[in-house]
Amino acid sequence: MKIKKIWWTDAIFIIMTLASFTCVLIPAGELNPKLAGIPYSVWVGLVYCILYVLLAYIASNLQEEGPDDH
Repeated sequence: MKIKKIWWTDAIFIIMTLASFTCVLIPAGELNPKLAGIPYSVWVGLVYCILYVLLAYIASNLQEEGPDDH
């Protein structure tokens, strides 16, 4: 069951990474999009950063420790 959860965290990470190179960061047709006076790309970058850290935390908790791991 843990392997399936680790696979899902890896899949989400890959999808997020690929999505960051699409028009998710900058909406199509807008030259200078802003949200609350801050550029839209900064907001999305902040959300992506938080999600990457959360995914890394989840993946590290799902890893099994061997007898020699500290």
